[in-house]
Amino acid sequence: MKTNKYSLAVTLLCAAVLTGCNSDTKLNSPPLIGVNSFVTETDVAITDKVAAQDIDGDRLTFALNAQPANGSVTLSADGNFTYTPSAEFTGSDSFAITVTDGELSAAGQVNITVEVATVSFLSYSRTAFAQEEDATPLSVNGRNFTMDAMAEADYADLLDGL
Repeated sequence: MKTNKYSLAVTLLCAAVLTGCNSDTKLNSPPLIGVNSFVTETDVAITDKVAAQDIDGDRLTFALNAQPANGSVTLSADGNFTYTPSAEFTGSDSFAITVTDGELSAAGQVNITVEVATVSFLSYSRTAFAQEEDATPLSVNGRNFTMDAMAEADYADLLDGL
């Protein structure tokens, strides 16, 4: 009978210890930053949102760690951003961010590809022709021109009266 009392006492003690270990305390996981790659064209700003999530459902706050080397960015606390490439820049650029859930944080990078802009030669040359004498010349860097001006007639209205 003593064995049963001791067995019962040990069982109750183990149950109490294990119940104490089974805490409902919520463990916080750090935010997860997704793949953030975006594409724009020369001299064209892009507005989008950084992809991130928190598996605990905590509200996320975003911060900019470093500006891009070939442009500028504004980043809102909710993850929305506007990236503006430097004038005439084409290529790859990136900026560093931190995402926090109020307790834990994660660092990440947003990658931007700035592609060559395809531009109508006819439209671009008409704009250049209409510029004032003291205007800044139109840039041709970072542009791929479509050869859509094939005949003198394409400029007939500009040449009349000269």
